[in-house]
Amino acid sequence: MVLMLVALGCKPGSSHSVTVPQAAAPAAASSESPTITPDEAFNLSQTPALSPDPTGESPPPTRPTQTTPTRPTITSPTPTIKPTTKPSPSTTTHPPETTSVTQGKYEPPDGQSYFGFVYKLWDLTPASTNAPYGDTRPLSERLKDAVAIELGGKTPTIVKVQTDWQTGDRSFLPFSDALEQINKVRAVVGSSVVPFLEWSSCTGPFDTNTTQQYNGITTKDVISGSLDDYIRQFARDIKKWGEPLFIRPIGGEFNYVFWKWCAPLANPQLTVADFVGAWRHTVDIFRQEGVTNVAWVWTPYPPPPNPDISWKGDRNFESYYPGDDYVDWAGGDNYARAVWLDSLYNFALAHQKPFFLAEWGARAPGSTMTHDQQNAWFEEMFDYFESHVKIKAILYFNYHWGDVSQETAAHIAAEHILLYDGQVNYHPDVNIGDSRLIAGGKNQRELFAKRINNQRYISNLMK
Repeated sequence: MVLMLVALGCKPGSSHSVTVPQAAAPAAASSESPTITPDEAFNLSQTPALSPDPTGESPPPTRPTQTTPTRPTITSPTPTIKPTTKPSPSTTTHPPETTSVTQGKYEPPDGQSYFGFVYKLWDLTPASTNAPYGDTRPLSERLKDAVAIELGGKTPTIVKVQTDWQTGDRSFLPFSDALEQINKVRAVVGSSVVPFLEWSSCTGPFDTNTTQQYNGITTKDVISGSLDDYIRQFARDIKKWGEPLFIRPIGGEFNYVFWKWCAPLANPQLTVADFVGAWRHTVDIFRQEGVTNVAWVWTPYPPPPNPDISWKGDRNFESYYPGDDYVDWAGGDNYARAVWLDSLYNFALAHQKPFFLAEWGARAPGSTMTHDQQNAWFEEMFDYFESHVKIKAILYFNYHWGDVSQETAAHIAAEHILLYDGQVNYHPDVNIGDSRLIAGGKNQRELFAKRINNQRYISNLMK
């Protein structure tokens, strides 16, 4: 994910250490944005859309018809949308798959998938200070509305929660920090929802967009054993809690230039071996403590499918793999065309792991998509999921992760669409990192709900 904001904790979406944006001139573009030709990443007319699933499985059952979900009356009209034409399938091929004999941890059957959101689980005080993030409603109202409208009332299987390892004052964050978020979510959507814990081994907050010195903990500290007491207590608390959860430890997107606590391209003091060693060390401690209710999720950033594209990431994402014994699910994050997932999907197949798409979202900075093309992209992504039977979990990044410092009161009042009696705002059809489905307008929310209504997407975890 290309970040253009002051990190909330170590990644956006943290429940603590929130920096409130002040009214100011637009911030400069991030120096860490990937050098990618927009047409290659986003243009629906030039990049192949889909690639066949090497499993050779039959496609999932036909989606049942669904009545368009209702929604509250809006105070500003949604732009009229023209019919879209889907991109033609690509001829990209995958290597043959060796069918796994053993089912992965919490893995559903082929052709079924968990689903859910990455969501803003915190509220600033007073409520008006949430306006730059596009919504001043409390979490309970926002999340309830998102489930009702964007999921058509279907209960999500998974919702992401986040807890960094350490705050800026060097206080360690216990599992209870994550549990507080889990309980907030369950109070709205029910006790069946399973957390996907983003457990970043960092000291936060810090600004990922600048050359600001990072002096927090890193993967080297994890390997050294100096953090073992903290990891061990965290493991014991999860064991005591006893319920299933997915954990992305250390960090995701580690093969790119984002995260200075774990990514060698962001911090030249670190190595790939440090990342692998820190991951294994953490998992080993959980095993020593007898923790059996965790599925470990490994998610690099996908390199461009076109090798001629200049890209700041490490294309050799495979070198960061801790090994089959240390990973339950392999996957990735993706904000570009569906075909970008091919290399990561092939890797998961080769290692007989279920595929977990931990983040995907529209309107990324650098995108050239119009509103109609965004709708076609959503269709393309769902078509990809539903034609690749080993994709077993998808979490949509339903969050405004752009440079919220640009969202001044004057800017919101003059250029934004206002919904829900002015509590919700968004800048229509602008690719600024506002991936919220509500920012795509009424028809984009309905499109998502229609596709997620496919019986492929299941609400209950397979234990």
